[in-house]
Amino acid sequence: MALSLLASLLGGLGLFLHGMTTLTNGLKMAAGNSLRSILKKWTHPLYKGVISGFSITALVQSSSAVTVAVIGFVNAGIMDLSRSIGVIYGANLGTTVTGWLVTAIGYSVHIKSMALPLIGIGVFMRITGKNSRRGHLGDALTGFGLFFLGIELLQDGFGSLGQNMDLTALASGHFWTVPAFVGVGFLLTLIMQSSSGAIAVVLTAATSQMIGMESAAAAVIGSNIGTTSTAALSVIGATSNAKKVALGHIIFNIVTAAAALLLLPVLLHMVGIIQANVAFASGPAGTLALFHTTFNFLGVLIMWPFTPRLVSFLENRISHPGAAHTKYLDKTLINTPNLALDALAMELERIGRKLRELQSNLIFNNQQKFSSQTRLETLELIKACQGYAMTIQQYDVPSSIGSRIPIALRVCQYYRTIEESIRELHAMQALLPDSVPDNIQERIDNFMDECWYELKLAENPCAEDFEDADSKLEHLTGIYHRLKETLLQAGAENKLDISQMVQLLDYYSLVHKTMERTLKSTRYWLDLRTREEACPTE
Repeated sequence: MALSLLASLLGGLGLFLHGMTTLTNGLKMAAGNSLRSILKKWTHPLYKGVISGFSITALVQSSSAVTVAVIGFVNAGIMDLSRSIGVIYGANLGTTVTGWLVTAIGYSVHIKSMALPLIGIGVFMRITGKNSRRGHLGDALTGFGLFFLGIELLQDGFGSLGQNMDLTALASGHFWTVPAFVGVGFLLTLIMQSSSGAIAVVLTAATSQMIGMESAAAAVIGSNIGTTSTAALSVIGATSNAKKVALGHIIFNIVTAAAALLLLPVLLHMVGIIQANVAFASGPAGTLALFHTTFNFLGVLIMWPFTPRLVSFLENRISHPGAAHTKYLDKTLINTPNLALDALAMELERIGRKLRELQSNLIFNNQQKFSSQTRLETLELIKACQGYAMTIQQYDVPSSIGSRIPIALRVCQYYRTIEESIRELHAMQALLPDSVPDNIQERIDNFMDECWYELKLAENPCAEDFEDADSKLEHLTGIYHRLKETLLQAGAENKLDISQMVQLLDYYSLVHKTMERTLKSTRYWLDLRTREEACPTE
């Protein structure tokens, strides 16, 4: 009997969590750039961010997924930290929808009659749709079906467990009862890494009359605190932006939980009054769903006026890492390929700026500002981007994402060759002659002026002039060939020492190649990002 109960509980929990994961991933992949568009346009002012966070979390049934998305958008510069906080508020409200689903559907319809067809249709859509949007929607339907089957198994398991287990000692009304059940909710969420899963367990236990309402409410509060563990674990080794968003999430949940604990009797009394006048919130599950919604809404009201101070605190508390560390690459985004690609593109843009600065300081008579340490740091960043791109490639990504990863790797390869060229140019400069004939110097000045222009062009790839980069590169090549001819003629006529001629030819040939690679890498970076992303309009 005990083994059968344990199998039922573990199986139900496994189906529930797997269903939640499948549902979340399916909707996330099917949404594609729609999630980006919604959060980009509907996060300011604060109330829009709350609405967006609530709506998307209610749809994908995972506040963690929405939090990861927010981290990606903050990293990519699509939204600032103040906007992300509003979405975090809304995401916490959105998690309360799970309780309402369990209440409204899990206890009022025959679950198998709805779940099994959903699983069948979902699997058929996945088989026929493969990696298309239809296939991902099929995953979402399958996840819904598994979600509800898991609830049924949990109901059966807790119903039987309630007949054979006495929890009166734990829920006896002593002063430690509430803290104990807060701890139970926290541990359930910590173990399952899903507050929705923990709340489903608490709701089914309360419905089976295994625990009292106050104890169940305390466990729901504990699960709310438990979600902070997911945020804390997810940002270990992550970027500073990720840590700011996660810390904001943790602060909100702790403040909300503290307020709920202090006002627990009052909130339960208010819920009882509301239940007496609202038919759809009847029963223990309805009580807990309404309680969960009420205290999260209270948390939003408490934190709302302090949001500017919270943002300022987060900005000042967590600083950006040094130049040797990546700023945008975040391991938590890997499971969301479109966001991971955004982060990669932003990091590549940052590296491009560093390389152009190195070129400017080294090539254009400003060697005293050249830093070998900066060059080495840039090389480490390039390697990190290559590794990040190859990691994304290992996941099941849509074709629209998969086709852009080779472009990112090509940009990385161009950056590697530019870095190598900078290193070689630095070594060659010491061998250049101090002076050359006036006609050669004139050609050199003309060539270097054009190189400077091309470098500035790469710094602003959104300008109209960059559209004609190919013809400008051809123009630069023509100027280089005239310089080359002048150097060869001077050497042939003994107007320039042969060894000096070779040194100058090698040096300016490499300068020309470096400029060419700079423009090409910038062009490929534009291909990696859409025009709107690369050149946002105010």
